[in-house]
Amino acid sequence: MKKRDWVIIGCIIVGGIVIACLINWSLTYGSWIKTNLSIDSRLSFWGSYCGGIFAAIVGYLAIIYSNRNSEKAIHQQEKQLIHQRIVKKLDEYNDCLKNNLELLNIVDIMGITVGIDYQNLSLAKKDVCRKKAQIYATDLQYRYVFEVDVLRTKTDLEVQYDKAWVNLRSKLSSLLDEELDFIERINQNHYDIQLKENHQQKLHFISEITRVR
Repeated sequence: MKKRDWVIIGCIIVGGIVIACLINWSLTYGSWIKTNLSIDSRLSFWGSYCGGIFAAIVGYLAIIYSNRNSEKAIHQQEKQLIHQRIVKKLDEYNDCLKNNLELLNIVDIMGITVGIDYQNLSLAKKDVCRKKAQIYATDLQYRYVFEVDVLRTKTDLEVQYDKAWVNLRSKLSSLLDEELDFIERINQNHYDIQLKENHQQKLHFISEITRVR
């Protein structure tokens, strides 16, 4: 028990004794209360009175121990919830950083040329569009997890990372735009070549007809 508890228990005992003595004195020597109590009745009074004092002490101890156990349980639950929130936040940070790194590594040095399927340019174009959509999705996750748009004091490391991320995100988006332009030029060249071949076939067909005549 704490020192404060001992003080309160002592005050209950002393206060009970003082009150009992005053009652006993008033019944024995006081002229303003008439009584015919016997010694047995006095002993019975003192016994019940002391029992009441001990009952008050036991009730007080039960209350304080119950409250303290409840406070300990609440504090333990709060610590557990705080720990779970921290773990969840760290997991979100790790997932966000992993997605950022995966996004920045989707294009290698030869990615513009090697990543294009010349036999099916539509699939290559769709893949580039998917990567651009992934940029926006990853950026939204980053802004939410790291609370970029929240008005708060950010550390120097957070500011540096945000600048680096914005710079790399912009360059990656520009690179993918160039890849789309490159695919469009290839597609246009294939169309022009096909048109030229068709035109040559027509000329050849016309020349063959002319020779026959």
